Amino acid sequence: VSPNRLDSRMVCDDCKSKLSVISAPDPWKSGSRGGGGGAERKIGENKLLRKGIRSNPYGNACKICKLRVQQNNAMYCGQCAYAKGLCAICGKQVIDTSMYAMRESGNVIHQVRDRDDSSFKSAEQIAREKTQAELFEHLAAIGQTGRMPTRGALEAAGKADLASRLTETFGGLHAAADALSLSKRSLIEEAEARRERKQQAAQRALEASTSASASASAS
Repeated sequence: VSPNRLDSRMVCDDCKSKLSVISAPDPWKSGSRGGGGGAERKIGENKLLRKGIRSNPYGNACKICKLRVQQNNAMYCGQCAYAKGLCAICGKQVIDTSMYAMRESGNVIHQVRDRDDSSFKSAEQIAREKTQAELFEHLAAIGQTGRMPTRGALEAAGKADLASRLTETFGGLHAAADALSLSKRSLIEEAEARRERKQQAAQRALEASTSASASASAS
């Protein structure tokens, strides 16, 4: 992949809408992001001075190499994002580059693959990625890849600490399943079973109360 094309590719699906647009509209595509919301084009207008879509050449610097980024909202430049497999805007892991045979996009300045993650990632992001990796490893070991396990299943497998970290890091197992694109089938089945047990318990309590009232009336 050409380094000049990396900044537009190395973004996650959630950040595609945040990509910077060109200053001139796309004349062949009605309603395009570069079309200014469908407004009419002004004759003789300086597109570089048009309000709202100008690039900022003195904006953010890459958190790894400290060079200027290619996107207005980016945290990493295209080369560093590609070398680490990160989304250039939010920093989320997009691809695994551990087996890639590349020389940091051909740029000797970007020698970042062996750089310590703590030098450019927050402690929360490192903890999140560590928890994610441990969960995926556990799912692969038990043959349930793609499905979020329940808290009871994790505790039964000796992974109570992992369940607690998932809840703390992502805000709950349902939220973790959404963030990691995992199926929530097991969680939904557990919730339905719990609801059914509560209904059965309430029904038994009602029947016992009715039977007691009938016995009291008969005596």
